Amino acid sequence: KARIIAIDYSPRMLAVCRKKLKSFGDQVRLIEGDFAHTEFPRGCDVVISTLAIHHLTDPQKLELFKKIYSVLKREGWFVNGDVVLFESSRHTFLQEQVRSEHASARGIDLNALDAETHPGLGDHLSTLKTQLNLLEIAGFHSIDVIWKYYQFVVYGGFKYCPDAKKKRRAAPAWPDF
Repeated sequence: KARIIAIDYSPRMLAVCRKKLKSFGDQVRLIEGDFAHTEFPRGCDVVISTLAIHHLTDPQKLELFKKIYSVLKREGWFVNGDVVLFESSRHTFLQEQVRSEHASARGIDLNALDAETHPGLGDHLSTLKTQLNLLEIAGFHSIDVIWKYYQFVVYGGFKYCPDAKKKRRAAPAWPDF
């Protein structure tokens, strides 16, 4: 009974989505566009993003997190599956190796994949810790990491969570971008 609205910059990704969700008919609406500039519907129960937010700078990530927070219903949930920077520079060599192996396993050429991204946007990876802090600054509660494998991570938070501690600690100071 869910109503799904999918936003993506890539026509190829929307075509894959259209094919996979064909059986849901009118329950699915696909929008080609930049999610940072596309208006989201209000009253969402869940907002899910996968392998997209890493194209934004940290200030853009914060603005998007605030936008997502504003369209969620009370107790709504935001989940992001994406790539992050390792906390230690000693692990940076893994980033490109894991990315190349992942693309190769899926039969995707990295140059073709990069060409589909928003012109001039590229990758602006942040550490997981930075992104969790940005979620907290945006107002999210009960922020947690659901899964992590090397640089791939799934994390999120709630607009409001009744089981969250009554007295919430103050959000971190505005980051020094």
